[in-house]
Amino acid sequence: MKFSIIVPCFNSEKNLKACLDSIFNQSYDNFEVIIINDGSTDNTKAVIEEYRRNHNNIRYYEQENKGIAYTRNLAMHLVSGEYFIFVDSDDTINQDLLLELAKNLEVEKLDILRYQALIYKHDLIRFKLVSKAFPTCTGVEALKSFIEQKIGYGTLWMYCYNRDYVWNNNFKFEEGKNYEDFYNVYMVACADRIKSIDYIGYNYIINNYGITSKKEDDSAELKRANDVISMWDLVIGKLKELLKEDPKSFETIALSFLDYLEIGKKNLNDNAKNNYERIMEIRRSMLNSSINDLYSAKTQNLKKNIIILGPGRSGKTSLANLICKKMGYNIVKVDDLVCAFERVYPSANISHSIDRQIASKAFYPFLQELLIEYNRSHNVKNNLNYVIEGTYIDLESLVSHPKLDNFIVLGLHYSNLTEEEIFDNIRKYELPQDWTYHLTDEQVRAKVKKLKKENDEYKQLFDSYGIINYDTSHDRNEVFNEIMSDKISNSNLKREGDVANEYKFKPNRN
Repeated sequence: MKFSIIVPCFNSEKNLKACLDSIFNQSYDNFEVIIINDGSTDNTKAVIEEYRRNHNNIRYYEQENKGIAYTRNLAMHLVSGEYFIFVDSDDTINQDLLLELAKNLEVEKLDILRYQALIYKHDLIRFKLVSKAFPTCTGVEALKSFIEQKIGYGTLWMYCYNRDYVWNNNFKFEEGKNYEDFYNVYMVACADRIKSIDYIGYNYIINNYGITSKKEDDSAELKRANDVISMWDLVIGKLKELLKEDPKSFETIALSFLDYLEIGKKNLNDNAKNNYERIMEIRRSMLNSSINDLYSAKTQNLKKNIIILGPGRSGKTSLANLICKKMGYNIVKVDDLVCAFERVYPSANISHSIDRQIASKAFYPFLQELLIEYNRSHNVKNNLNYVIEGTYIDLESLVSHPKLDNFIVLGLHYSNLTEEEIFDNIRKYELPQDWTYHLTDEQVRAKVKKLKKENDEYKQLFDSYGIINYDTSHDRNEVFNEIMSDKISNSNLKREGDVANEYKFKPNRN
């Protein structure tokens, strides 16, 4: 079974026929319909029974009235289709919706596939709920795209869900609450693979009937308002936990989600509306505090020394300068320090030593004390905020250093380039201060052979020591953006078990 269509019903007799006709008029026939009658007191059941006599792909359930959230939770765990959609009993879907979904889902497996909708009132299109189509991305990226387009993103009936994705994440709507579909924002945010197509497949009908459009008295409206606050709190809490390592994305999505609070005061009397607006102000203040908390936690995480290592021309200096500019770090160029250290202590023979491990063991305590002294001189007690970059960093000594917890380690390489591609890149991007600038082509090609070998060895070493590494062979800016967005963490150096030591990389400055 490819699709399951979930249709919750409550006193839906006036619109249910149009809804079911649109479903059974689909041009794609590999689907089932799950209809749950949530304690209707009108002729809803009679309408359903008529369709059950003519269609063998209906699975029908009825229950005492338990509310839309309970009904949807039940239905999500009854589906046998690989994917499922929600259709409210007073709405309709367009003839080729399932066909368009199937075309896309046959090409790639997705967690969620979004389509577009029209909003009708009195048989006229009131507005289009249409966003730009986009290729497969993460749920967080999708939400930011919707926000940028200023388009709504919380509604359930514009999304096709992968059953396994929903089951594996144990998604569950909050029962007994209005606006339970706010939860969909979290469901989208969790997705690893979501795509949006430009097909308009859903018709949302605004009327005074059905399960989601009942006008009630002041007490009911007050409950709705309280439910808006409750659901908003729930979703914000889940988003904060989900995006705790990505405060910028949390800020973007959460500030947009503030607009959803406006729904709660829509039908309140003046006194209740004033109280509600005060609650909204409190929530804004709480949200700002949450955003600041995440940024603070992220900053504390990152206030460690960052070591960037790799072969020459791999982008170490460019990345170091980017980190320093955006995060307020100070840069320390190891290669310059090595040269200075060697001039002061020529017997150490760091750059030309046959066994650089011994020299490095003398160098690392020196580097550590140097950084501590830097911080003392600037009255910084706990946070070491330096980016250390260089080619001549011995990995075996580095991973065994007793104070490595003060460091975040990043590796760069361009091992996927051929020698000729390396040569072309050097000549294309070199600057007057680069060591290759004044060399002849013949001299550079001789260096390139060594660079190619160093790249291969560095890649082996990174993998051997469990150091997270990045290939800068092609689009360096994309790699740097990835590192800056969410890859600088204090967990990228694996220190469990034995460290492999079969590789002894001893680069030579000549």
